[in-house]
Amino acid sequence: MTYDKEADAAYFKLKKGKIARTVKLQDWLLVDVDTKGMLLGVEMLFVSSHLPKKYIVSTFRAGKIQVAI
Repeated sequence: MTYDKEADAAYFKLKKGKIARTVKLQDWLLVDVDTKGMLLGVEMLFVSSHLPKKYIVSTFRAGKIQVAI
């Protein structure tokens, strides 16, 4: 998982592959799929609006998220 603090966006990479298209599930939730419709990744926008800041900070400290600066 990567988090871009400036964009307030997180990306969860689930599987390697070439992204064929991005599907918008909600205004803040997008998924990347390959040509067969297999899920490759999930992007969450406006992360701080959907997750408590305390959770985001503790996850960084635990080393579970790569932060893009």
